[in-house]
Amino acid sequence: MQIKAAVVRDGKTQEVMVEDIVPGDIVILNAGDIVPGDCLILESKDVFVDEAMLTGETFPVEKFTSVLPADTALAQRTNALWMGTHIVSGNAKALVTLTGKDTEFGKVSERLKLKEPETDFEHGIRKFGFFLGEVTLLLVVIIFAINVYLQRPVLDSFLFSLALAVGLTPQLLPAIISINLAHGAKKMAQNKVIVKRLASIENFGSMNVICSDKTGTLTEGTVKVDSALDVNGNKNEKVFLYAYLNASYETGFTNPIDEAILNDRKIDLTEYGKQDEIPYDFIRKRLSIGVSHGDSHFVVTKGALANILDVCSTAEIEEGKIVEISSLQDKIQQHFEEFSDHGFRTLGIAYKNITAGTPLTKAMKRI
Repeated sequence: MQIKAAVVRDGKTQEVMVEDIVPGDIVILNAGDIVPGDCLILESKDVFVDEAMLTGETFPVEKFTSVLPADTALAQRTNALWMGTHIVSGNAKALVTLTGKDTEFGKVSERLKLKEPETDFEHGIRKFGFFLGEVTLLLVVIIFAINVYLQRPVLDSFLFSLALAVGLTPQLLPAIISINLAHGAKKMAQNKVIVKRLASIENFGSMNVICSDKTGTLTEGTVKVDSALDVNGNKNEKVFLYAYLNASYETGFTNPIDEAILNDRKIDLTEYGKQDEIPYDFIRKRLSIGVSHGDSHFVVTKGALANILDVCSTAEIEEGKIVEISSLQDKIQQHFEEFSDHGFRTLGIAYKNITAGTPLTKAMKRI
């Protein structure tokens, strides 16, 4: 399967093979494209990039044109694209700076070619082998010296010592070790554990603490909705409806949170309509959607709980009953801490009634 990329050469955009791209080329990248090399962004519009293959993080990273210090950490270089990552949404024009094994992805692949480190078990077997060799050599020398001292023929004494050395050598030791480790690998396979290196089984058995990357390794990397709650911590269908409206009408990059909300259950939205949108960004940390329902018009905002609370002045404790949010701040924070202690990712949902035709802009502080 051949991968091509759009490159600007001689003032014209043309499709070329990825392996033919060289530093200095200007590439055009759109949603779904794989970045062909390490690049510096020249122009961008709403660019979000999936860098999971390098960082393990499932959430897309926003990229834009900027000038950063040379010592900026790789994960914080928001003006750079890395080879092997792919564009989730938006489009960009970028200058290729590095290709092939000189890229960050290339350096990772080069490190994978290094010899695998010796396990403690292999180190122990090697030391045991040297010990047996030293003992055998010492016995051979002693037996040969005794035979010579007893005035036996020198050649016969040497051959006898050599035969004894061969007899003392544990030729079946490698086979015995392999058979035992293979038996262990078979038992682990019955528990759905795949063993790639037999020698690692002994190390695995002697571990007290195992540290592992969780996302995509121990978990599936998917998000599911646990519940939609009001400010009192009770389940509330209106909260879920507004979250569903926000996720349904969102047109930015596809993210796991919105997918989880939409996949939890289906709601008929034929009576609702989208009016406007303020996309999510990493400054506001919230997404605002203008919605109409009959003669009513309102804005639904979803995002990080702290950012949602910052723009809210009131809270709805039950249908039609509004109170000052300052009186509930402690209770909301207590709920948030409880959810966080149980490993839940908690988002805030807010709404605001507006007049028909009101345009939504980031300058509106309460949206």
